[in-house]
Amino acid sequence: MHQNEPFDRKKMLLCWSEYCESIKTSKINLYSILVNSSIDKTESNDIEITVDGPMKKAEVEAERDHIIQSMRRKLSNDEIMLKIVMTEKAKTISEVSGLAQEKLNEVIEKYPDVSIFVETLNLNPEL
Repeated sequence: MHQNEPFDRKKMLLCWSEYCESIKTSKINLYSILVNSSIDKTESNDIEITVDGPMKKAEVEAERDHIIQSMRRKLSNDEIMLKIVMTEKAKTISEVSGLAQEKLNEVIEKYPDVSIFVETLNLNPEL
């Protein structure tokens, strides 16, 4: 049976908190991301989570279906979708990190021995 119960932001946040508590011990990283990210209800009755990095976005993406099913059940609304947004700052950092990796690759291409230092010292060009 298809459900499409209306819900407000307050009810959504309550259900979100309940979901977070339900994964607190089993999915610690996801729990941390969900409770520390901005959550909002869109005009189209979807849930929007704003994360501050590509790794956090990937973690939420990996659990997207489980989160959606749980929220649909808790809110009695089968039309809820989850939109994952990355902050502009995180996008910029991600782009800079990509540039750092490109520069490192160029240096390694020019001076192959640099790769030995990178591997030995476990260096990471990310910020």
